[in-house]
Amino acid sequence: MLFRQSSRAGLSYSDFWKMTPCEWAMWMDGYMMHEEDEWRRTRVIYALIYNTNVDRHHQLKPEELIPLPSDHHTELVEAPIRYPTDEERERLLLRDKAKNSELS
Repeated sequence: MLFRQSSRAGLSYSDFWKMTPCEWAMWMDGYMMHEEDEWRRTRVIYALIYNTNVDRHHQLKPEELIPLPSDHHTELVEAPIRYPTDEERERLLLRDKAKNSELS
């Protein structure tokens, strides 16, 4: 199965067997990034064609026309980190102490 994935990524049989698992993983990551870039380009072109043929109020962003798995990932990465306030920390500590005393 690994060789089948590698051959789809353009890796020859001999190169596949010369690679370490880490090298193979990096090769496949690069291939997946290349494929994703191709899909991003495709959906931008598709959005341009689509949006030139619909009314202004019905135009869509490329992400809305063809969602990619990485779109959700970037939303998670860019989400701001929220730290608990002092009151929330105190409440959590009290709840934790109460649970620990019940277990004892």
